[in-house]
Amino acid sequence: MLPDRCPWCDADLTGDPVPDADQAMAGATHFCRVVGLSDGVAVYAWRCPECAYVWTPTKPPPARPFYPFTVVVDR
Repeated sequence: MLPDRCPWCDADLTGDPVPDADQAMAGATHFCRVVGLSDGVAVYAWRCPECAYVWTPTKPPPARPFYPFTVVVDR
């Protein structure tokens, strides 16, 4: 199953609609923007086209940094 969101930047990976005539053959209504990394035999990881984050289906994403406040520097 193809991912529909990037686990790092949360970008929507849903692409353009598949033409109506091809939807039955494709088995999908939209293309997917995610890039599959392959060793020539199988896809082993995904790459986000927005942030270039690479992840595998079995590896959970790392914790994102949490900043509870914003520091504003007055110049």
